[in-house]
Amino acid sequence: MPRVVKVFVCGLNGVGLALLAFFLINPFLTVTFACNSPFSRPNIGIRAGTSSNWSGYAAVSSISSPADGFVTSVTGNWVIPTLTLNSSQTAYVATWVGIDGFSDGTVEQIGTEQDCVNGIQENYAWIELYPGPSRMTGLTVNTGDSFTASVAYEGGSQFTLSITDLTTGQSYSRTRSANAQRQSAEWVVEAPSSSQGVLPLANFSTVNFTHVQFTDNNGTTYAIDGRGPGTYDAISLNDPNGGTANPSSLLDNAYPNGPSSFSVVYGAPAGIHDVGITSVTPSKTVVGQGYLLDTVVKAADLGDYPEMFNVTLYANTIPFASTDVTLSSGNSTDIILSWNTTSIAYGNYTISAYAWPVPDETNTTNNNCTGGSVIVSIPGDLNGDFKVNISDLSIIARAFGSSPNSANWNPNADIDDNGKVNMSDIAILARHYGQHE
Repeated sequence: MPRVVKVFVCGLNGVGLALLAFFLINPFLTVTFACNSPFSRPNIGIRAGTSSNWSGYAAVSSISSPADGFVTSVTGNWVIPTLTLNSSQTAYVATWVGIDGFSDGTVEQIGTEQDCVNGIQENYAWIELYPGPSRMTGLTVNTGDSFTASVAYEGGSQFTLSITDLTTGQSYSRTRSANAQRQSAEWVVEAPSSSQGVLPLANFSTVNFTHVQFTDNNGTTYAIDGRGPGTYDAISLNDPNGGTANPSSLLDNAYPNGPSSFSVVYGAPAGIHDVGITSVTPSKTVVGQGYLLDTVVKAADLGDYPEMFNVTLYANTIPFASTDVTLSSGNSTDIILSWNTTSIAYGNYTISAYAWPVPDETNTTNNNCTGGSVIVSIPGDLNGDFKVNISDLSIIARAFGSSPNSANWNPNADIDDNGKVNMSDIAILARHYGQHE
């Protein structure tokens, strides 16, 4: 099902503009747009009664073994829902009646689509004989309008697809050809698809289907469940992007012939609790025993709720600094934690940070992050060889006078960690010159 906005992003030259103008002044013209747009597709089943793109009901001759040629027509009514809009999200929902697609690879369908595009609701009516392209009807579709729609098999390969806006009186009807099996009748709220897969489901709140019936190959009209157990299925939608939609139970008037009515209710994606450490950056690779090592830790709230959690910094398995962090959903912060290496044995230490899990957090794989190795050595050992000699003096000479923004900055040469390489660092090196392990 194409969206109107897709017409404009395809790029229009003079001829395209003329065609668009012709379409706008001819509301009953059917136009096919070749852009990469949302479209409807057959039911993508996950397991019995659950789909990744459909929610609603389907009627068949038998769930276990649907017969070809079973359905000759399907009808249903609904009201265009008011979407809950999010200016940072584009999401989609289609409402339709149709034949096929529940258990086979074609769908003959007609309906409406309601999209949230940059915080604006866009509505339109369409038909589709999948796997053929969707076509817009040209009807003006207003939020809150009541619609009735039907698909009827006319014999041979012909189907008549009709839709009427009961609020404004506009109507559309076309007879089209399709190679179809006519195994099922459907009344569906759908998460449309693109070439990349199922699209995010818009929050439609509730869609109420009324005056729902189908006619079988004997010419008898039924409620959805009018032929008894095993001949209809309630379908719940589990959108891979996070949303859900679930049908209510059926309410029948004059069973078994109907009509039926039911509702489909939107379910928001379940929120998650997830905190993590995304980077750990020690300020030096070599630190003199007794001096400070600063480490920048980036902590993040990767879930859907504000969180308060503890971040602990480790040298190997020894915790040496910690702090509490408070973040809102989707935000991160840089924390500077210091390690006082007084009394720390000379050696090579792996620096890592850990975000302690918050309540109900299930993904803890990103709670730990390693930032590399740091050598604790003799003050004045700048290259990590556990001795202070001419090599270290050469290093400090090259970095002398520098600060973090200098081209010749070497953090290892800032022995006393005061943000500059100066005479105080040379004095420390001089006091330990000639020492080694």
